[in-house]
Amino acid sequence: MPELNYNHLRYFWVAATQGGMTAAAEWLGVAQPTVSNQIRLLEQAVGGPLFVRGSRPLVPTQTGRMVLRYAEQIFSLGRELEDTLANRPTGGPTRLRIGMSTGVPRLVIALLVDPVLQAADDVHLVMHHDQPASLAAMLEEHTLDVVLTDTPFGPTLGPRISSVEVAVSPVGFYASPGLASELQGGFPQCLEGAPMLVPAPGIALRRELDRWLDQHDLRPRVVAELDDGGMTKTLGSRGHGVFTAPLLVGGHVERRFEVVKIGEATDLVERYHAVTAERRVMHPLVGLITAMRWSAGGPAAGEPPAEDDTATGRARRRR
Repeated sequence: MPELNYNHLRYFWVAATQGGMTAAAEWLGVAQPTVSNQIRLLEQAVGGPLFVRGSRPLVPTQTGRMVLRYAEQIFSLGRELEDTLANRPTGGPTRLRIGMSTGVPRLVIALLVDPVLQAADDVHLVMHHDQPASLAAMLEEHTLDVVLTDTPFGPTLGPRISSVEVAVSPVGFYASPGLASELQGGFPQCLEGAPMLVPAPGIALRRELDRWLDQHDLRPRVVAELDDGGMTKTLGSRGHGVFTAPLLVGGHVERRFEVVKIGEATDLVERYHAVTAERRVMHPLVGLITAMRWSAGGPAAGEPPAEDDTATGRARRRR
């Protein structure tokens, strides 16, 4: 077989993905006969037709399907290389594109990305907040480098998607000092009939919280269902209801929102995952997130860093 001409392969790949010679010519900015001629030369190199003659739109032959699978991998790798080169240090900042699921508290995200920001002075984070399904699609398209989520993406997305648990934490229950003083009885019985701010349906913690309340035969009065953790804490700080937060960042929640912890549930656990798509050239900063595993109460783990206790220092001690 003659040496493969990758320019011929590109013309074939574009024609196959665009569905026709005319569409491929428009996409490539060349005349249609140029596309046909390049594909003909590739057919001579592989020793057979790549498209079923006369098919509209173009339908690859058995050989064409095999060549197309390889072409997709080849040009996908090329796009990965372009992305990696675009993110490489060249006197400018190194860009890391992070997707954030609605179910992950922003304080936890800050904890997870702090080692990246502390790793170098030339880091440029591009952070996108969306629903898990949209983030999964962006990850597969390589428009995101990593996704932080409270639910690992399922196997239906294919073997090229992998998930690593990067943080685990029991849940604490918090309230404004005024509301906390009005609650009757000890924890968790004080939640019976108490006003409560709960995660919106679809967030992983909501399912676990409902299960936990049923197990303890508790029926709080739901004031609001929210998918915004910041709004939940703000309303909670104003005395509108009890709310939950991971103990991993509990101290920070108490100080920042001036609330008090009324109890903690060691049998109600939140888990956070870093999800990546398989790439032959992995972004160098992703490993700073996936290599960590934060846990409440564990050695060198806990709330976001105080001024004299950076996450970088804790990360170094954990390695």
